[in-house]
Amino acid sequence: MADYANNGYKTPEGRARLAGTLAAQDREQTQKPRELVAALELKPGQSVADIGTGVG
Repeated sequence: MADYANNGYKTPEGRARLAGTLAAQDREQTQKPRELVAALELKPGQSVADIGTGVG
């Protein structure tokens, strides 16, 4: 993993800023989670783990 990949999580301010993007009102439009899931082309019986995403 790149050294800078987790830089935003190293300070309370950075974590708050990143958490704000995960809870943003425009998240559906900017991150397109439904399109992402559709692109996975999941078949019956397959599983997906959504780990560490969101603020909840």
